[in-house]
Amino acid sequence: MKEVDNIRGMIGKTAVFLILLLCVFGCLRDVIPVLPPNTRGGYQSTPMRFVFDDPEFDPHSSPGEPENKIDEYVDGVVAFVFDQQTGILVQSTALNKVDVGVDAGKWKPDIVLDEGSYTIVVWGSNNEDALASYSALEADGSNNQINYKEPAASGKTLIDKFRLVLPINNLPTGAPDGLPGVVTPFINEFDDLYYSMKTGIEVHSEIAADTVEFKFQRNTHLLKVRVQGLEYLDRVKQQIGVGTPTPVSSTQQPINLFVLGRNSSYNYLNSVMTDSRDVRYEPMQQTTDGGINPWWDDHEMTAEIKIQRLELFNAVSRPVMLYLCDPVNNTTILTFNILEVLFANHIYTDQEDLDRQYELNVDVKIKTDGGLTVTINEWEIADLNPIIA
Repeated sequence: MKEVDNIRGMIGKTAVFLILLLCVFGCLRDVIPVLPPNTRGGYQSTPMRFVFDDPEFDPHSSPGEPENKIDEYVDGVVAFVFDQQTGILVQSTALNKVDVGVDAGKWKPDIVLDEGSYTIVVWGSNNEDALASYSALEADGSNNQINYKEPAASGKTLIDKFRLVLPINNLPTGAPDGLPGVVTPFINEFDDLYYSMKTGIEVHSEIAADTVEFKFQRNTHLLKVRVQGLEYLDRVKQQIGVGTPTPVSSTQQPINLFVLGRNSSYNYLNSVMTDSRDVRYEPMQQTTDGGINPWWDDHEMTAEIKIQRLELFNAVSRPVMLYLCDPVNNTTILTFNILEVLFANHIYTDQEDLDRQYELNVDVKIKTDGGLTVTINEWEIADLNPIIA
């Protein structure tokens, strides 16, 4: 009987042990993430870290390394993952501010890839909905620079056909307002855009992936334009052949301001396509003397214009022009290539320096003789002449 009791006791203890073991494995099942099936025999999580160097840091004169200011500038990111062998978009993953911030970069179950080689292109913005102001589209094969027929799709879109586009409206054919430009953004106050890309990312199922660091560059600028000396505007109009124009009413702005540039569509290398269309960027806001006094009392006006990235190396092939036009008959009073002026006057001769400069303060002064001077970020450039009709 004692032997039977001993056997029963052992069986009971074994049963208890097995029950406890099942409980432990059940708890572990809740802790260990269940990874999706794969097609190449393995998978791995790819940790990512995002960096945006302090734009106030000047590498030419400041000692040490710039501080990572990602928390202050970028609120959301979308990562587009392309198979490096086939070039096909594998997945796109949206990351919020918690994922993107300085303390992020830990293991993320959301970024899980099959074994293979990848190129990851990331676009960020100052909006948690990172692409709220933009669209990821696939270029039409018949004309891959201009026509975009459908959204970029996983398993279909090739990396060479991928475009990140600022949504735009077509301007009426023939520009009945007499002003240049083919398209204009849906909204003038679009989100700031940030870009980074890494290629040759290797994923192995048996080897923990290294953290991939993405260092952002900014793809937008804010032009703050101020025009002074409006009391001499009629002299400029006479010089350009307008003669005696219809007077500007008290409810009109004395000058129409806008920027014309070909830079609303980017490929995966963050390059603008060569035959992108002319985009007319109009002011987000336009005031006279800060909106306090009428312009005819203070004789000046200001405007803020958001534009896409300025590229110094495309200063000639794709100029970015600032226009000042008469509001009554749309005659051009002054226009100049912002990029050419910046480069020719040695204000910014390096693309990285220009990328760090978000705000460009452009001051236009009409002189008593009707001549014009332009100052950009306190750098005075040579006098410019008004456009002669």
